[in-house]
Amino acid sequence: MNKTLVERVRCMLSEAKLLKHFWGEALLTVVHVINLSPAVALNTEVPEKIWFGKNVSYDYLRIFGCKTFVHISKMKDPN
Repeated sequence: MNKTLVERVRCMLSEAKLLKHFWGEALLTVVHVINLSPAVALNTEVPEKIWFGKNVSYDYLRIFGCKTFVHISKMKDPN
């Protein structure tokens, strides 16, 4: 499994044209994607669905390394 993780991380960093500095983020993303993928050892069930007992949503997934923006809403005055 370690070789698989390393190869996927390298591919993601290369494809996104990111430096090795982002290795940790890429590794976390790879593990998350693996946990969202059907596994033959689990009769093609998704590990995350088995662990949490909920259907899995893929709507929030984006291409690794794509530009994103964070929307910070204005806080209401507590007074």
